Amino acid sequence: MSILGHSRSGFIAVNLSATAAAILSLSLLSILMYILVKGASYFAFFPTVIAQWELPSGEQQIEFAQQYHSDAGIDEVTLLLYNAVKQRNQQVTVDKTDIVITQPSTAVWTLYLNNGSLVFGHKLSLSMPDDNGVNLLPYSAEHSAKAKQAINQLQQKRRVTVSALAPLQVKYAELRRIIISPDAPLYERLVQKIDTQQRILQQLDWELAQYRLNFELADGEAESLALSNIEYILNTNALSWLDRVSFGALKIWYFLSDTPKQGNSTGGVFPALFGTLLLVFLMTFMVMPLGVLTALYLHEYAGNNGLTILLRTIITNLAGVPSIVFGVFGLGLFVFVMGTSLDEWFYMDRLPTPTFGTPGILWAALTMALLTLPVVIVATEEGLRQVPDGLKKGAMALGATKYEMIRNIVLPIASPSIVTGGILAIARAAGEVAPLLLVGAVMYAPNLPVDSTFPYVHLERQFMHLGVLVFDGVFHSQNNINASSMMFATCLLLIMVVLVLNSLASWLRFKLKKQYDWQSN
Repeated sequence: MSILGHSRSGFIAVNLSATAAAILSLSLLSILMYILVKGASYFAFFPTVIAQWELPSGEQQIEFAQQYHSDAGIDEVTLLLYNAVKQRNQQVTVDKTDIVITQPSTAVWTLYLNNGSLVFGHKLSLSMPDDNGVNLLPYSAEHSAKAKQAINQLQQKRRVTVSALAPLQVKYAELRRIIISPDAPLYERLVQKIDTQQRILQQLDWELAQYRLNFELADGEAESLALSNIEYILNTNALSWLDRVSFGALKIWYFLSDTPKQGNSTGGVFPALFGTLLLVFLMTFMVMPLGVLTALYLHEYAGNNGLTILLRTIITNLAGVPSIVFGVFGLGLFVFVMGTSLDEWFYMDRLPTPTFGTPGILWAALTMALLTLPVVIVATEEGLRQVPDGLKKGAMALGATKYEMIRNIVLPIASPSIVTGGILAIARAAGEVAPLLLVGAVMYAPNLPVDSTFPYVHLERQFMHLGVLVFDGVFHSQNNINASSMMFATCLLLIMVVLVLNSLASWLRFKLKKQYDWQSN
């Protein structure tokens, strides 16, 4: 009877465990599918319609707009409009009984602007200058390509002019700082060079403004935009499924290579993606050697005494400390103490403007290295325990020094566990937000930490992070469908980054385990 009862309780325990695992798996899969669907909507194309409704003042409003929801069961209509006064899009939600939606009888074009806004218009034409003045031409792919080619040439000249002007302005600021007299010949020559470059810049801007796209709004009002402010033009109502796939891929490319716009509610995520990968690289470069050396010391050199037991207890408990505590610690130690000291030693001429005494990617990487250090130490030491004592004693008996034994026997066999620690560290560093907000991550950074300016890698600069971008997107997306879809797309990209990094590390772990599996060899 007792055997039967024991068997039945074991059966129930196994079934409960299997049920719990299935529920967790389904929940995780559902969340991932939800993020996937919501994120993919950022790259979708919505129909452009003519919307007409009455304003509170009694005036009739008629607009071209993109319609987000058209389901019969929804009582409200959500539209994306372009506000010419604010020069950005706005979302409005109107009750279906108060609005009239009609399909346009002519081609309505969606103009994708450089600032992330969408403008809607029809009856397009081009204004293109030549030797005889400005010609008005019908919009066509041929005329548009010709205009774009001329604009690209002017923009290239403008970039060259800006590059030549930048060092002159830096030198001008330096002369002002050391209080050079405006009557000095050096000062006058510099001002003359700056004026010459600025006049060239103004002339190029004027020439760029001559290439324009003309169109009409839904109410018949004529509008015009500089072609240099338009990235591309689409008739979203006439896209075939192949066009939708092609231009959807183009939107994905812009999302990965462009910068955030309009308060991180549209545009791309390249600075955040770059900052996340750079942070993970710097953190891994810092934490892995320190974690492995610490684990080696505790396991191979320190011995099993009260001190090592205390150290292991502290390290294990550090893994459970809230991440925000590490952020406050990093802000106090790295930024306020180490950063301020570096400024006093090496950048005294720049004070009171801090260089390293302010949050930056270097301090963020060090903070994340401390945050993930216990994970690496515990995983590495667990791998070291799996190395048989017989192999180590055999190597020592054959004349190997302890260093040679560790390098040739211990580390190769323990390498899969070391990589496991790296996987866990990378996953946590890529997803953390709270400590990064204190030590360097910002909602928007004007410059990348790596650029073409000497010394090329600027570790003192603040940076953007995918997790912080998602955090910021939560607040912008509450009443904005476009911002909400961008937030989910960013979240999906963050998950993919973590999966790719973990997959590469897991592949490396598999190769090392296969190569250094002493039992199979």
